[in-house]
Parts: sequence; structure tokens; C-alpha cells
Amino acid sequence: MDEAETYAFAWMPAPFLPEQALRSGLRNVVAALKPGGWLMLGHGKFDGTPTEVAVTRFKTIAYGGTALDNDEAQEALRSAGLGDVMTVPTPPGTPALTVGRRPLD
Repeated sequence: MDEAETYAFAWMPAPFLPEQALRSGLRNVVAALKPGGWLMLGHGKFDGTPTEVAVTRFKTIAYGGTALDNDEAQEALRSAGLGDVMTVPTPPGTPALTVGRRPLD
């Protein structure tokens, strides 16, 4: 992706992206956002029993994705240069969603 400041919104599904692709892709996607644009990062929910958490992490990694909890997702977006980072509430049984906004220049 080599477009700069083109998009107002972007979606990245961490459970379907290998960790290296996710980490390097975040910077490219952030650069492609317009100032004030938002990135939504879908990721797993790890708030169940220890066994449920372990199974969810295992399945995500076994399928080639990146297992991120809320804190890890927020840190990934902040490290990529986004602000206003937060994990938004989602219904039970759905992925977690963490969003961040590219600062206004």
C-alpha cells in the first residue's frame, strides 16, 4: 500500500493476519489514513476462563493470525502513531474492536 492520506476509515482483522504482516501493515495503513481518519482493529476477546482464553489464543495462532487482547491491541495502535485509542464494547460472542484515530496534522 503506497497511498498517502487517502482513506477516512480502515479495517484490519488481526485473527486473520500473521503477526509480521499485521505489525508492518499497521504503519502502512496509518500512513494511508487522512488526518482524522480512523482504523478499526478486530481481535479476540480473552475474558473467559483460563481454558477458554488458551483455546481462543491457540485457534487464532493455529489459523495463522495474531492473538491480541485489548491492551495489546491498544498498544499496537498507539505504537503505530494513532491517538484516541479505545476498545469499544461489543456483544457477547463477537470479536473485540479497538479503534484509533490518526492525529490531525
